[in-house]
Amino acid sequence: MPKRNTFFPPAPKPSTTGTLVYMLFGPLVWAVQFTLAYGGHTLVCARGGAPWISDVVVLAATALTAVLLVCFLVWQERCAGAFGQPAPPRRDRPTDGIARILAFLSLVAVFWGGATVGLLDACVLGR
Repeated sequence: MPKRNTFFPPAPKPSTTGTLVYMLFGPLVWAVQFTLAYGGHTLVCARGGAPWISDVVVLAATALTAVLLVCFLVWQERCAGAFGQPAPPRRDRPTDGIARILAFLSLVAVFWGGATVGLLDACVLGR
């Protein structure tokens, strides 16, 4: 009969879904920003709204998602716990690294997608 370790009980296994969402948090937030920015822009332009409104939609979506990604990068330890990851000694370091790299790359993509406000005119055909 195996002996039970009473000082260090076995750690609960993290859920697969929680781990995937934790690692892919950056690309998921970027996808939401991309959808909100370009979907909102298209909707405003299709309804004949003022071009500055579509710029506001893109800037607002970019700012909100950039703040969300920066908060994830700053408080990654808390976010990991929120997604059901175990405490640091028992958590895989590569999982944290992958989540951090993908969140940073997504932050770059969010800024790149929001830069279209300054580079292109809003509500122009062929955009």
